[in-house]
Amino acid sequence: MRFMHKDKDYWIKDISLADSGKLYCDEALLQMKGMSSLRKKYGSIKPLTGMRILGAGVMTYECANFALLLIDLGAKVRW
Repeated sequence: MRFMHKDKDYWIKDISLADSGKLYCDEALLQMKGMSSLRKKYGSIKPLTGMRILGAGVMTYECANFALLLIDLGAKVRW
């Protein structure tokens, strides 16, 4: 079963996996020191404001963290 959020245009295949996926992403982020430092250094500046970034392919925990970093830096991201 797929769920469509009423205010967004994305599909969620299995919403019950969201909490465990967040835990895995947080664990992977502990190993990604570069992303953490970029977020800390440029997060308040938002240097990617106005940029639209599209990604395609398998969403791994590392890709999810990268997409979240881009969002934190001001970009609009769609995967």
